[in-house]
Amino acid sequence: MQRMVGLWALCVLLLGCDSVSSSQSAPINIAIVPLGKISPTVVQATAAGVRTLLGEKQVIKRAIKVVVLPPQPLPDVAYHPARQRYFGLKLLDSLAGDALMPYDKVLAITDHDIAIPLGQQPDWGVFGVARGRVAVVSRYRLRRGADAQRLQQRLNAVAVHELGHTFGLPHCNERYCVMRDAQSRLQFIDESAGQFGAACAQQLKPL
Repeated sequence: MQRMVGLWALCVLLLGCDSVSSSQSAPINIAIVPLGKISPTVVQATAAGVRTLLGEKQVIKRAIKVVVLPPQPLPDVAYHPARQRYFGLKLLDSLAGDALMPYDKVLAITDHDIAIPLGQQPDWGVFGVARGRVAVVSRYRLRRGADAQRLQQRLNAVAVHELGHTFGLPHCNERYCVMRDAQSRLQFIDESAGQFGAACAQQLKPL
C-alpha cells in the first residue's frame, strides 16, 4: 500500500512539473486590433515591430505570437466632441470584452487623438495608455516632424512601451530605455528606438 501511495504521489508530482513546464513554454499571444480607419500597412508594420522588439531581440524568452485581428469601430461612448479626441480609458474598456479573452495581451492602434485624465486636466492628450492586459496607442501626436519611416519607428516604440506596462513594468529612469516616461516629448521616444534598458530587460526575462 505504501508503495502504491508513493508511486501515485510521484505521478502527481511529475504531472505537476510537466504542467508548469508547459505553461512556461507556451507562447505569449498578442492581439493587434485596428481601431477605426487606419492603413493595413501600418498595422502590419507595427505587428512586425512588436515581434522583433519583444521576441527576436530575445528580451522575452518565450515565443511571441502576434495576431492582427479585423478592424473595430471606435466606440461613440469614448468620443469627446469638444476636443475632437477619444478618452483612452473608455477605449480600454471596449477592449476588455469576452471576444478578446483568448489573448494574453491586446494592443489597439488608432490614427485618432486619445486622452486620459491627468492632474486637473480631464483630457490630457497622450501617445498611448495601458491598463491590465490591454493597451491602445495613437499615431496622432507622433507625426510631428516625422517622415513615414520615423513615424513607424515611433509607433513601434510606443507600442512596446505600452505592452511593457501590460507585463507589469513601471516607468524607468534609464535615459535610453523604452519604458522611460515620454512626458509628451518625442525626443525621448526617438532616443529609445524601442529598446529596453538593462534593468527592464532583466525583469522581462523570467516571463
